[in-house]
Amino acid sequence: MLKDLIIENLILMNHCPLSLHEKLTVITGESGSGKTAILHGLKLLLGQKLDTSLIRKGAKKGFIQARFEIPSSAEIKMLMEEASIPVGDNSLVISREISIEGKS
Repeated sequence: MLKDLIIENLILMNHCPLSLHEKLTVITGESGSGKTAILHGLKLLLGQKLDTSLIRKGAKKGFIQARFEIPSSAEIKMLMEEASIPVGDNSLVISREISIEGKS
């Protein structure tokens, strides 16, 4: 489950920390309030090809980080270990830095 998300220099967002709750989180807002930036951030974090136009004007790089809560299952922990992915305190942190030059 996604617990925390940090987005920096993506579309119009300078710095946006977002905490999500266990039961239900609803993201609403007017046009231009950042809903699409959150979705683009998640897509980039999960491997979408970088589109440099997503980096905020004037910024040289953007940053996305998410913390996922991992169920305490022996099977899941074994799969993570086989993939050389460290899991501490039942959470997994994934981050991606993107540059205006198209590198990440």
